[in-house]
Amino acid sequence: MATTEITVAAFQNACAECADAIAASTFGTAMAWYARAEAINAGLDVEASLGATRTRRRETLEGLQRAIKAAETAVNADGDDSRFITTQTGFSR
Repeated sequence: MATTEITVAAFQNACAECADAIAASTFGTAMAWYARAEAINAGLDVEASLGATRTRRRETLEGLQRAIKAAETAVNADGDDSRFITTQTGFSR
């Protein structure tokens, strides 16, 4: 039996958890919450209307996935020491 509810609130919570993980630079956690948000989103109606109000939901969260990867790349680039040259000398007989 499933333990995750397929609701708009559960979807919004998964997205918020993803955002928190991005802020904490825990990108594995961010991707896990992204996957969970995608799964919940897949279970929600794509389109809903109530009277004159009509709502259309995104079918995928590819933008969120790209944002996670971009943030991870930026964080890793800040800590990258590849601009520094490391030299080593050795003596052999």
